[in-house]
Amino acid sequence: MERTLEVCCNGSTSRFTAQRLNRASLYGSKRRVPVDAEGRPCQTAALTRDGRFLLPKGSTATLYLDTDGDVVERAELRTADEPLVEEQGQQAQSAQAEDVLDCTVRQVFGLAPIAISESLEALLGNTGICRLQDMSRWIRIRDGRGRDARVRMAPARRTPRPQVRTVGGRVVESVRFIKTPMPKTYDSLRARCADDAELAELLVEADPKTDLEAAGRRAGPTDRVLLDPDGRVLYAASEVEVVYGRDGRELDRRSPTDTPANVDGDLPLVWTGHKLSRSESARRFAFTRNVQLRHVDGLTYDFLFAMARELHEADALVLIGAGPQGRAPILLERNGLPYRGFLEGRVDGDRYLLVLHLTHLELTSAAEVSL
Repeated sequence: MERTLEVCCNGSTSRFTAQRLNRASLYGSKRRVPVDAEGRPCQTAALTRDGRFLLPKGSTATLYLDTDGDVVERAELRTADEPLVEEQGQQAQSAQAEDVLDCTVRQVFGLAPIAISESLEALLGNTGICRLQDMSRWIRIRDGRGRDARVRMAPARRTPRPQVRTVGGRVVESVRFIKTPMPKTYDSLRARCADDAELAELLVEADPKTDLEAAGRRAGPTDRVLLDPDGRVLYAASEVEVVYGRDGRELDRRSPTDTPANVDGDLPLVWTGHKLSRSESARRFAFTRNVQLRHVDGLTYDFLFAMARELHEADALVLIGAGPQGRAPILLERNGLPYRGFLEGRVDGDRYLLVLHLTHLELTSAAEVSL
């Protein structure tokens, strides 16, 4: 769905149409689908912890409640750091490549200009960027001189999610309620009747869709279960891998194969020597995952510090890859997404920061991608 974005800059307003971009729309996708013994795709459902209610998709509703238990409409919600007086449009501010590299990208939108003000054009002309308002693991990596070491890998620090409140300042919580359990859904009731006319008569005479014991209850903690196409719980399921094209149509269906992770194997990740400036990297790629490399002793400190200093002085990021020549993608987990890695280093005295920026999405349009 196309949306409109208004950006204010020095009192003037620019307007864009925004369309979400993702990897599937550019390159296609694949996913594993659970199937029953006959090869039919299964659906997921939630089972309450007491085992009383089976909740398929669409059988629950989420409401926001304040501290008194009263329902709060979504239009009344604000984040704790959001001003109560709404501003017209997003305010644009100048930003640097480092500001983008410090973030982990969650969503990407392509903007098509409707009207751009001169002040916003001038702001983008500077850097091409503007701002709108220890479970560590091991990784083996090689530097530009061919030396390799095994160091710690930890997620980059994330900003905590802001607290939600009402316009009046009351704190609210999100609660999931049961609407209709499995035996009362349309598909379950329709299976009991010969046609829609018989179902209509059943609804009028007995009102079987209403479950007074379940409707309006808090769902509470639930467990994930699989249902076959007939709505029965499946206790054993197999998987198939379905490949989709860029238009979302199914291209192939095959038995899944496991692809192991390659960040802590016999071959280290390779410093390819191909460097990109910070600003070019921030404009060309959406870094959807960032991990920090940490030393574990004095030798690995010298090893990582030297890499960070080289990249800091070059004001650039270097491409990191797997395989003997560094041309293979990086897999952090088994069967994980294939990433391209860019290593960034910053130095302050004898302190260093070495971050591996990971991306599986280049900022481009589908028409520019060749498969």
